[in-house]
Amino acid sequence: MITFEEYIDKNKIAYRIAKQGYYDINNVKSNFYKALSILGDLDKTEYIAALTLRLKNKVKVKKIINDVETFEYIKTDYPIALSVANAISIKTTKRFWGRKGRYKKMPIVFAIESSKNWDKEHIHALIRFADLKQYYSANELSMILRDICYSFDEVNSRDLTAIEIRMFHYCENETKQLGNSIEYICKSTANFKDHSYDPLLDFTKKQL
Repeated sequence: MITFEEYIDKNKIAYRIAKQGYYDINNVKSNFYKALSILGDLDKTEYIAALTLRLKNKVKVKKIINDVETFEYIKTDYPIALSVANAISIKTTKRFWGRKGRYKKMPIVFAIESSKNWDKEHIHALIRFADLKQYYSANELSMILRDICYSFDEVNSRDLTAIEIRMFHYCENETKQLGNSIEYICKSTANFKDHSYDPLLDFTKKQL
């Protein structure tokens, strides 16, 4: 059993507050267990990916003005990041689950985070490669996921640093890495004191 207390201490809280300015430990703890419930029971035969995806500063959108098709560039915002996260869930599920994915999506936890340094939204995700029809190595899974992410217009395909992926087994031997990864994405909840929205996203039960 993975517990939140194993991965949080006074030093980490102080660091989060110094870096972000705010850390709602109760909300982070709640989302920690929510993330675990989405990902499901440990299975040493399966891999999990910790993904960080930085979006472009601006994206090109199509508009119709007076029956004339035109384009404009708008600043990356939360709705755009939300759309990309949902699209990743859809494409990843279709790629690995096929027909099975019509009714349920792969166990993936997303968190959208605003960065003061980048002044734009970026996406964190934990993607469990569960119930695959064939064997894939960690490198193969990472490459497929990378290709999926670079397929979106919102991601700069020429930026080799836009996507960061760490792969590890979803098992007891990797629980420290898993727990730290979950706490890391759940810290995003600390950015919103008014709880205007929950940065932790769960698309697993939404139909494709």
